[in-house]
Amino acid sequence: MLSTMLPKFPSKTTASRESDLKATDAEQAAENDAAQEPAQPAQMSGPVAKAPHAAAKFSQRAAPKAPSAEPAAKEDKPDQLKSQATPSTAMAQGPDERLPLTKARINLAREFIKLWELDEAQRILEAAEKEGPPHRDVFRLLGESYFMQERWRESLAAWYRTSSMTKRNDAKIISQIRRKVMRCNAQLALEELGKGDRVAAAEHMAQAVEAVDYSTYLKVRRDMVDPIVAYARDILETRNAAPRHVPDAPLNIILCLDVIKISAVHSHKHLYLSLAASLASLDPNITVTLVATYERQISWNAGFEDYYRPDNIAVLRNFIDEKVPEDLRDRISVRYFESFGVRGLINTCEQILNMQPDMILYGGGRTGYHANESLLVRHILHKYVPTGFFFVQSNNDVDELTDVIIARGPHPLNGDPQDALVRYSPYPPFPGLQAAVVPDSMKTMPQDRKRILTAWVGVRLDKTLHGYQDGEVDQILDLLGQLPEADWHLVGAEDPKNLLKDHKRFQEFRKRGRIIVHPVLNYDEFYHMASSAALFFQPPGFTGGGGGASIARNNSVPILCFEHSDVAPLQPEEFVFAEDLLGDGIEAALKILKSDTARDVLVQQQWALLEARRSEAPQKFYNTMIEGVARYKERRAQA
Repeated sequence: MLSTMLPKFPSKTTASRESDLKATDAEQAAENDAAQEPAQPAQMSGPVAKAPHAAAKFSQRAAPKAPSAEPAAKEDKPDQLKSQATPSTAMAQGPDERLPLTKARINLAREFIKLWELDEAQRILEAAEKEGPPHRDVFRLLGESYFMQERWRESLAAWYRTSSMTKRNDAKIISQIRRKVMRCNAQLALEELGKGDRVAAAEHMAQAVEAVDYSTYLKVRRDMVDPIVAYARDILETRNAAPRHVPDAPLNIILCLDVIKISAVHSHKHLYLSLAASLASLDPNITVTLVATYERQISWNAGFEDYYRPDNIAVLRNFIDEKVPEDLRDRISVRYFESFGVRGLINTCEQILNMQPDMILYGGGRTGYHANESLLVRHILHKYVPTGFFFVQSNNDVDELTDVIIARGPHPLNGDPQDALVRYSPYPPFPGLQAAVVPDSMKTMPQDRKRILTAWVGVRLDKTLHGYQDGEVDQILDLLGQLPEADWHLVGAEDPKNLLKDHKRFQEFRKRGRIIVHPVLNYDEFYHMASSAALFFQPPGFTGGGGGASIARNNSVPILCFEHSDVAPLQPEEFVFAEDLLGDGIEAALKILKSDTARDVLVQQQWALLEARRSEAPQKFYNTMIEGVARYKERRAQA
């Protein structure tokens, strides 16, 4: 029976684990040492020849290239190396005298590993281990070669030996060891679970999660996620978890996230609230619960950003009381869970199932610490409940463990949804946003200037502009050159002082006060800046900014943007430009800023589209959810 409980995950080669799964910068720094780490060959044989993982587009890393034809002299390299592998007959006796031979063996074994001659590398390393003296890199390379062959138990033992010979201040090696120990234990947990040994599986699972030092791994590494999912489902089914029988049109709906960002400068809570209120308004029998699982607590996290703190639930409830019409308020609720460790995660999943949802909609941000998605919960509960996915931002990684992916527009998807439905349905607009007071800083701003506003919170603004070519920045600056009465305000920079510091012309405009770079502003100050702007302009690559654009739109400010942006789905198509057509966007901006008639045409179209979205978007969005339920029923019938 146990084998039927396990999720049917395709087997994974080392290539699929390394190329399919996004590693963080920290892991790359630890594991990308060219002198130590082997390259993956294009084809494999022997114990590692397995089918690649089904979700083979998780990463943007390039797949290894097939080896090209080489001169005959190089084709004999393995044989040449093997001829060097026989130690001298004049074997040195003392450890100090044997050390040069050990180092020579290590270097030779490393070359064999690069060529994927793993058995030969292990023969050399095992001889070095037997004859001594002890050397850390002997065990490190043994651990790596066993890992490449998916000999998890032997690899784990070698990495533990490596750890015992590593100094505490050698952070790079310790980081690599930690990740290998984590991944070996996760795979051993999956093996033991397949054998029916839950005790051994629990032990390895605990050791795997104990080694996780950054919860991002549990959002992007399928070789960590899959064993946790298998283990959690096995435990849940001992508690009688089973796929739910649900109505064709879902009535009990959960909007599920890892964390719900509550902040005066982010619009996340407006998005969740607009979805909840719009769905509840469709049918008096529909209830919506906003759930924060806090699944990142499965591993140790040293603190939370203020906007992720669990006590923010009170702020969210007050926001609902303030914004939601009274006739809907009783059917929208909030629940926060604590998911400490694997046991806590499983308990959270069980409590969500006890809520008897007809469908769970999971929201996702970008991968990394600030990702909002409750990916582990989604993967675990996908077996039992209809699963939908919506985008907190316009771009996010997707995979096959969902029934329907609901995107705002035809944005490119990162990942492989396989059989999951992909539907494009504009989300219900944000509620109207209002400011309480006019800040003094806004009262003193010149009123005879035309303010061009670009806004995006945090490091994303800096990184995107720094990725521009000089000519692209100059195109935007040409707009200021043709409009001496216009200034460009950029809001949300992480490092305002150094934004495009090496772009001479950009800095000249800054010195003359024509470009003003702001950090993140408080809500009231930003509201008045956005509501009194002459143009809200989101350049190519600015995928966020939907909250700021909502303020501008509700105050009759014309908006220009480019494809693949949060802003685009609520803008008339003729004012949304292809990302490689910056010049067209600049030309439109010049026309709107020079002509009140052109400005009024765009503003009127914005209002008309906004009203159409408010009346049509909720039902269209709900219809995609109904399709997701049908897909769930199809896959359950095929199971």
